[in-house]
Amino acid sequence: MNGLLDDLVGPFERISPETLATTLRDDYALDIRALTRLDTERDDTFRVDHTGGVVLVKVAHPSDSPELLALQDAALAAVAEHDPELPVPRLVPTTSGGASALLDGRIVRVLTWLPGVRATDRPWRPQVGGAVLGRLSLALAHLTHPAADRILPWDLRRVPGLAPYTDEPLLVDAFARYAAEISPVLDALPRQVVHNDFHPGNVFVGESGAISGIVDFGDVVLTPRVCDLGVSLGYLIPDDSPGDAVRAEFTAGYESVVPLTDEERSLIPGLVVGRELQRIVINEELGRRDGGSHAAPRVRRLLHRALEDWA
Repeated sequence: MNGLLDDLVGPFERISPETLATTLRDDYALDIRALTRLDTERDDTFRVDHTGGVVLVKVAHPSDSPELLALQDAALAAVAEHDPELPVPRLVPTTSGGASALLDGRIVRVLTWLPGVRATDRPWRPQVGGAVLGRLSLALAHLTHPAADRILPWDLRRVPGLAPYTDEPLLVDAFARYAAEISPVLDALPRQVVHNDFHPGNVFVGESGAISGIVDFGDVVLTPRVCDLGVSLGYLIPDDSPGDAVRAEFTAGYESVVPLTDEERSLIPGLVVGRELQRIVINEELGRRDGGSHAAPRVRRLLHRALEDWA
């Protein structure tokens, strides 16, 4: 099938640590002690221990354009300018002052390493998380970039475009309802550049319980701002207990910084359903394409619970 997901993940040859080490020495003057590959799907990402400390190195997917990566860099720069206390990575320049280097035609960027462990592995306070997302939203609110208004399957505006990838009745009905009730309203809501992937897997927590890092700006996009909140809430549905209190606490934290309109609030249950639909359909389609297993039984359970909340 040709369509929305064609450019999301394409095959590419992995960069070897030895090849990358040469580029890092030549372009960043790093005295490398260890290169550790991190598990990523779309690019090559490494933790690099060197004599001066630790950095994160990302070698972009071959099809990622310079404009797209410049958008991500601009988002990081906007956060650093407008809310420098937010714990996001900072771009490390090359020895010549450039933002990146080239390796076999692919763009290499070096970022500062953030401390802590992922919020999936250490408790965090949802209200604090919501407030941090609100601050991140404010920091990005005035960012403009020619690459921001892009077609991204993970953008909640694009949910109806995923409908052709399934014939499962429950999903078909949910897609149809989303297209009828959510999509027509979204375009009239306040829009801005958002992180679009703020969830426990992309948030680091320090030993004190404070948020110590926000990572993965790969899904940055211009979209209705409430979509950023909808994305986050889609990951805050507990398996074994009602999630209303957790989501209400996170939302309260967000609104302590960015008050929403009544219309924005009314769409949140549907947006949460939209994120679960994305997680199921995109991952299963990618699994079919690469021959791997992307079954998501837990996410299917979360979809059923989200549908119950979308009365």
